[in-house]
Amino acid sequence: EFRYIWLEPGHQEDDIICTLVYTHLRPYRSPVSYEAVSYCWGDVDDTVDITIRCPTSKRRRHSTTTIAQKFRITRNLEALLRAFRYENGTRVLWVDAICINQGDPEEKPHQVGSMGKIYASSTGVLVWLGNKD
Repeated sequence: EFRYIWLEPGHQEDDIICTLVYTHLRPYRSPVSYEAVSYCWGDVDDTVDITIRCPTSKRRRHSTTTIAQKFRITRNLEALLRAFRYENGTRVLWVDAICINQGDPEEKPHQVGSMGKIYASSTGVLVWLGNKD
């Protein structure tokens, strides 16, 4: 199983809202076009809340119903999402801190082991070096 996000459009100061989407990743071919993101997590103790919409169905790949919940990310990731989101359209991204369940000791090593395939299957890789200041 593979997750990616739809980063909802917005202006710089707008709240960050993402929808988590589930699918399967085939070797070097993805059923969806997405961009992978490479960045430094930043200070893991300096966090902010964003809104994540998650599927409610056990058949998550086919669910059209979502539930919104708060999700903590580092301030550096927040800056990245603000910089990379579009004002007028959804951007499809793979972001490790959101798309890999960091609290699941069984899933995390499996997903980390698939990162090469995830990056290779993306339409491109966005690199975030941080804010200008």
